Amino acid sequence: MEIFNKISKEKQTIVINAGFVCFAKNGYKKASMADIAEYAGVSKASLFQYFGSKQKLYLYLYEFGCNKIINTVTEKMQPLSDDFFERMVVVQEIKTEIILQYPSMYDFFYTSLNEQDSEVIDGIDKSNISYISDGYKLLLNGINWDKFNPGIDADMVMNMVTWFSEGYTKSIMGQDKTIEEMNKEIYKYLDLLKQSLYKGEYLQ
Repeated sequence: MEIFNKISKEKQTIVINAGFVCFAKNGYKKASMADIAEYAGVSKASLFQYFGSKQKLYLYLYEFGCNKIINTVTEKMQPLSDDFFERMVVVQEIKTEIILQYPSMYDFFYTSLNEQDSEVIDGIDKSNISYISDGYKLLLNGINWDKFNPGIDADMVMNMVTWFSEGYTKSIMGQDKTIEEMNKEIYKYLDLLKQSLYKGEYLQ
């Protein structure tokens, strides 16, 4: 990985996006280093020099994506608001920004959910234990749940927002929308949820 870290950031991004595209489209087993190299415009030998193997490249991309999300959320969500929906707005804005830089990253994550190849499944599981735990702590720590109507379950709320986020992300793939247009739509949907779930005194 040392050699890969020494090439330009622009070239790194091209290689990373190529990996996301090919693994998302074909899955781990069917994706080839030759296809990824061709998509990235580098030689197959260079790709092996950067990562050593297809397995290491796949797991690098998985950890890279997780770190990208967690680090960006941590950086941009300061100071932390105690309002659940204010945090979710920031999270979704961050996702749209990341999509513009790495368009196939979320498709890569979606396909990884069904990945069963023994070469990578253990690495995915180990990463998930750490990143999912860290992500939930970051998103939910200090939230004022008293703003919600009685009987609202926190896990159900998180599931609703997650499903919305995933669905929205997939719906905008390939569309020529600005970040401002995307965020305007996000605000409308999140506000609709907020109007349905919050106590009246917190909707002023």
